[in-house]
Amino acid sequence: MSLITINYKKALGVFVLALSVMFALSANPTPAYAQTASLSVRVIHASNSGGGVDGSLSSLSGQLTSRFGSYSTFSLQASHSVSVSAGNSRNVSLPNGQSMRITFDGMSGSSYRITISLPGGSSTVTAQPGGVFFVAGPSYNGGMLIVAVTP
Repeated sequence: MSLITINYKKALGVFVLALSVMFALSANPTPAYAQTASLSVRVIHASNSGGGVDGSLSSLSGQLTSRFGSYSTFSLQASHSVSVSAGNSRNVSLPNGQSMRITFDGMSGSSYRITISLPGGSSTVTAQPGGVFFVAGPSYNGGMLIVAVTP
């Protein structure tokens, strides 16, 4: 028969170390910014009706005309503030009676991963806070809808 000797001081030290690590991990949860995305969502009607760029879209004027150059008129149809937690989705109504789904897929470093689902397809983008991205939407009133999202 063999005797097993236990060094109680060493065992107690390992136990205290393990508890300290567990406490440290639980005391530092994922930052709140990584759990919820606050988004500005603008629904824009692009057409060739000769109206230029809506004054409320002046900060996006250059980007709209360069990215959607086949259109000469951009008018704001709706503006929404959307808050969505990681792994969840929110629906936003479109002026054509349909809706789009916005899903916050979580963070990728300091960037937001967001999926926009519109009638006809979806796009997943990685966007910096304060940046803007555009998603071309369905046809609408002789033009098309464009969704501008700013995280």
